[in-house]
Amino acid sequence: MSVLSLKMITWEGDLTQFLVDAIDDKDAISMAIEANVALDKYCGGNETGEDLLDESTYTVDDVDFDLLCEIVERDDWFSGKFGKTKVFNC
Repeated sequence: MSVLSLKMITWEGDLTQFLVDAIDDKDAISMAIEANVALDKYCGGNETGEDLLDESTYTVDDVDFDLLCEIVERDDWFSGKFGKTKVFNC
C-alpha cells in the first residue's frame, strides 16, 4: 500500500490551485507548472510563458485532513486532470 503525500500549490498569477501527490515541494511545483502550461494552452494561451514558469510565483501547502475535507467540498475543479494534477479555480 502506498502512502499519499498530497500538496496544494497556488499560482499567484490568477490563484489557480493544483492538487498533486508529490514527495517534496520542488516536485510539487514542477508538476503544477507542467499542468499550468498545459492548462494555458488548453484555455487559449492568455498567460505569458515566463510568468507560468517562475517557480517563485507558486506556493505549496501540505494537505492535512482538514484541508482535504475542504477540497472534497469544492465545486470549482476543472474537469479531468492535467498529467498527474487536479486543477481548481480555473
